[in-house]
Amino acid sequence: KYVVEHKKGSKVCFLHTKEALSEDYMRGATNEFKLANTKLKDTEKITFGPALGVERLGSQADSEVLNFKEQKCDVVMATPPFTLTPNAINYGFSQGFKPLWIVHTYNVSLKFVELVKEEMQSSVICATNIAKDRSMATNQQGWDDYEALMKKNNIPAGGTSSIGYTQAEFFVETLKRAGKDLTREGIVKAAESFKGDWNCSLCLYPPTTSADNHWPLPKVVHLAIKDKKWIRVD
Repeated sequence: KYVVEHKKGSKVCFLHTKEALSEDYMRGATNEFKLANTKLKDTEKITFGPALGVERLGSQADSEVLNFKEQKCDVVMATPPFTLTPNAINYGFSQGFKPLWIVHTYNVSLKFVELVKEEMQSSVICATNIAKDRSMATNQQGWDDYEALMKKNNIPAGGTSSIGYTQAEFFVETLKRAGKDLTREGIVKAAESFKGDWNCSLCLYPPTTSADNHWPLPKVVHLAIKDKKWIRVD
């Protein structure tokens, strides 16, 4: 939606990891672009460049970035985590390639900002539905508890750890709701019972689920890097 609204007529390329989650992300985005194109003028339609896969544990994507540059990609949607995405952004800059980079939410941390060259930081955005740093948190005590646990275990706050922490909280609350009915059916029923009556430590709003809705946090906020930190831009 951000690309359709702010980068009409762009050529979008994908840098994805060779795994199901990343490939689902790419397919979902492609389908949404195609749907949006049915309502856009010809000059505003989104076109597609290459979709290139890399190994999750790799650290470089030089040849892929050069391919994107040759194909004149305006936007690169990237799902790889640390440190491959920052390296790709920096290598592109060194080669004169300066697209809009849309990175996956688990890259949102101050460490990511430190790794990206300052000249490219204004060309990076992301979307999230949970707090990634203290300034975003709507539950300050919840953020304090999360940050304290991360510090105790020498894990950086933000990025992947915030997602894992949130998933753990959801599961604990689900088990509480299931009570003694710890069957598969009982746990599923409990997981479908969130009606905005509970909120996790890092969620930006209370989650809701039902038998027909298994995505509890569908709304997102957009983040960009400014003054060496992530800020909301919507």
